[in-house]
Amino acid sequence: MDAGSLQMQLLDLKTKDLWNGKFAELKSKLQELEVQKCMHIVQHKWAALKEIPPSYSTHGIVFQNAIVR
Repeated sequence: MDAGSLQMQLLDLKTKDLWNGKFAELKSKLQELEVQKCMHIVQHKWAALKEIPPSYSTHGIVFQNAIVR
């Protein structure tokens, strides 16, 4: 093997390691963003549920305009 061939193989190895590291980092960031997105959605759903007023009457609970006594 000559020096040029060894240099090319070394460069290929470094490039593979670099790209493997980049893809692993991107995958990790995408997973983290997906978790953050889910948490954001959950928080908004809970906030929206809290804003829905309960439907109570003096005689019972109202379900879709029907009073349960």
